[in-house]
Amino acid sequence: MEGMPFVRVSDFSRFGIEDVEKKISEDLYETFKKQFQPKAGEILYTKDGTIGLSNVLNETFEGIVSGAFLRLTLKHEYHDLEKEYLALILNSIVCRLQVEKLSGGALIAHLKPSDFETFKIPLIRKEIQEQIAEKITESHRLRTESKSLLEQAKRMVEAEIERAA
Repeated sequence: MEGMPFVRVSDFSRFGIEDVEKKISEDLYETFKKQFQPKAGEILYTKDGTIGLSNVLNETFEGIVSGAFLRLTLKHEYHDLEKEYLALILNSIVCRLQVEKLSGGALIAHLKPSDFETFKIPLIRKEIQEQIAEKITESHRLRTESKSLLEQAKRMVEAEIERAA
């Protein structure tokens, strides 16, 4: 299907936006991109369905996210909080336990944005946050590299099989 990516919770993990299958028309994308297009530096956080998955976007995503996401930015008074550290805490048991207490919904779990604002986030020294952020960034880089190498190996094996046949 032609169109722009439409990200649902099922297309998202703590590693970020995965393979997006659902598409929307260019016209619909233009209508909703101002409100729903995630930007570089934002933290995406799932508030419906599988609540509590978060990831920092390194680049603006060319598509839109469903209303099941919160797009988080840090207020000026929290500018020295490392976003990667915050995303790690939001993915941790510390916040999952808070989500379990707050989430409602008969069929699909749901967290209201006002509930999210009550989360207790443990703060640690800036230099330790920076070390954690560096390790997370390196982990994401290595994960991307390993995916690329795996795809390259698959193509090489397929080419060898075709050549031998």
